[in-house]
This record gives sequence, structure tokens and C-alpha cells, in this order.
Amino acid sequence: MDAYLCESSNGFNLPKIKDIEEERVNIFFKDYLTGTDRLVLFSKYVEEKIEKGESFYLFGLDIVNLGYINYKYGVNYGNRLIEALAEELMKSPYLLRIMRSGADSFMCLCPVDGLEYFYSFIENVEEKLKFRFLNNEQDMKLFFDGLLYKTQVSYPKDGETFEDLLYALRLRLKRLKFINYKSHLSL
Repeated sequence: MDAYLCESSNGFNLPKIKDIEEERVNIFFKDYLTGTDRLVLFSKYVEEKIEKGESFYLFGLDIVNLGYINYKYGVNYGNRLIEALAEELMKSPYLLRIMRSGADSFMCLCPVDGLEYFYSFIENVEEKLKFRFLNNEQDMKLFFDGLLYKTQVSYPKDGETFEDLLYALRLRLKRLKFINYKSHLSL
């Protein structure tokens, strides 16, 4: 089989090269499953806010017991849940950036004035996903308290650098999981 580049009257096929370049950039900056930011892009955006001295919140969201869902319904089903959560998060006009920060967790950047809206928004998202992905009464009982662990940190109160905030957020999520409490959200 012969391999060749298509040429047009103007030279190389530029739309194909543009598509290839866009895909290369996406591999580096975007999560392949969800289309959300990867760490390199997300941290750059947060660091720009810190340099400007702008206050903001970082929210951590983690799916409760995704291992159970993967076991009971299959990994593809669990992946669809992860994708659905990302899609819902991307619908929020109050979130500035969204990053997949782990296999089943996300980090969201929210301006200070979007805090109350985000609380009600994420509660609605959680209920929508519970009814879409949990198929029986036993599952509904298991996830009665919620489908997501949720917590937040704020800049500058909880840290002066992105690394400080990331550490504080991950620590809070671990504590929630340890005590099996679903939320540290507070106004």
C-alpha cells in the first residue's frame, strides 16, 4: 500500500494538517474520555488567576464507590457515568474550567460570585445522574446520601499557590471518604 500526502493546487492539504495539529494539542491538553482539561492546562489557568490576585474556589468532586458500579454494571457503564458527569459540569455557566483530576474525580474552578449557584447546580446534577445510572432499589439505597463526594477550597484563604490548593482539596476529599461523609460544601 502506498502512503502519500494529497496535494491541492495551493500545495499540501491544509485542512488535514490543521485537523492533525488540533488532535495533537488535544492529546496534551484535554482528557481523552471527557474532553475536560488535563493538569497542564488547568494549572496554567489557575496560576494566571493567582498572579492577578483574583479570589476563586476550587471544587473537588469524586464519584462514590465507582468500583461497585464498575463491578455490577461493567467498566463501560462506569465510563459513561464519568462522561455524563463531565458533560453536566460543562453545562454550568459559572464554572470557569473543569479538569479530570483522577479516574473518577474532577476539579472545578468557580468564581466567588458563582458559589451559591454552583451548590444548587451540583445537587441537581447529582440527582439526575443517580436516577439515570442507578437502576434498582438496592443501588438507590446504597447511594441514598449521594453519588458524589464534594468539597471546596478557596484562594487565598486555603493556599497561596496552585499546589497548596490542590493538596488541601485532595486532603479534604480523602477525609470525606474516610468518614464516608458526602459533602463539605458550606457557604
